[in-house]
Amino acid sequence: MNDQVSRLLATLRETTGRDTLDFAAPPTPLSGGFYAEMYRFRLVDAPDGLDGELVARIIPDATLGEWEATVQRGLTAQGFASPAVRLTAPSSSPLGRYLMVMDHIDGQPPLGGLSFGSIATQIPNLVRRLPDQLAHITAALHQLDPGPIAQRLEALETEPATTTRVICHGDLHPFNLLVDGDRSVLVDWTVARIAHPAFDLSFTQLMLANPPIPLPKAGAALLAPVARGIARRFLTS
Repeated sequence: MNDQVSRLLATLRETTGRDTLDFAAPPTPLSGGFYAEMYRFRLVDAPDGLDGELVARIIPDATLGEWEATVQRGLTAQGFASPAVRLTAPSSSPLGRYLMVMDHIDGQPPLGGLSFGSIATQIPNLVRRLPDQLAHITAALHQLDPGPIAQRLEALETEPATTTRVICHGDLHPFNLLVDGDRSVLVDWTVARIAHPAFDLSFTQLMLANPPIPLPKAGAALLAPVARGIARRFLTS
């Protein structure tokens, strides 16, 4: 085990009070975290609530980590499709950073694997499905009761007042959506806020119209009108 994984195990042992706790196999690093480090793992003889496939999200900023965990716990308490938080540990733990352990979710981002060679064949599916996938999960999120989460977040930070308040993801784009068949799960709640719905809608529209996908000039030209059409359909879905 590398030093980071060793410190992760020490933190799990300290937090659970199980000195003999161990990994069933070496944890697997996960890509796509950008801001945070992530590892997929399973525990041997796991305590209640920590069985099955799990993900350790190691967050550099403890305040943001606590914010993210608070939002996700509030979401899953209302039945929203987001990874359930199973354990947290402060930055004073052996890991030295804020730790959030949550369920591993099977699935792939809708734009995963998009390349110049595949863009032409994937465009029909993207135009048909992506706007609806994003619109439906955004609508479901904004229909939740923001009150319980807002009360907990206010103890961490005060948000500007607004006449319309919903739970906003703040970074709602296809790469934070995991799709497995008809099931869509929204992940990465680092910048979630209780805010006006436009906080999500405007950002997602901008990202859809200008997808951050590195493509040759010819591929970018082919994708541009499709992306703008997807963005328009997202807002009307």
